Amino acid sequence: MMAAGSSHHDLDRLGIIFRASPRQADAMIVAGTVTKKMAPVVRRVYDQMPEPRYVVAMGSCACSGGVFNTYHTVQGADEFIPVDVYVPGCPPRPEALLEGLIRLQERITKEQFRWSCWR
Repeated sequence: MMAAGSSHHDLDRLGIIFRASPRQADAMIVAGTVTKKMAPVVRRVYDQMPEPRYVVAMGSCACSGGVFNTYHTVQGADEFIPVDVYVPGCPPRPEALLEGLIRLQERITKEQFRWSCWR
């Protein structure tokens, strides 16, 4: 994710700026393994985001749980929040994240409702 924000790939030219506050963000990137203990916390951060809000699951652990099929690991972020775009890979390449964010922007421009019709 940091390599995608660096000068070589430059997400800033697409208007993508990383923010740490959920009240200033309109998209959340879930990166890495999510445990069952952290799932309610991630859901709370998602609920604090203003509408319309979007979610990108980055990496095989966030998309499907990865190789960790254990009792404490959530098998995909879509079990507790609605995911709009999946970026596969372990770890995903910066080009893959860039492609996923472009797909999210295309999906946002196609919306005709007040908020997402996929919700």
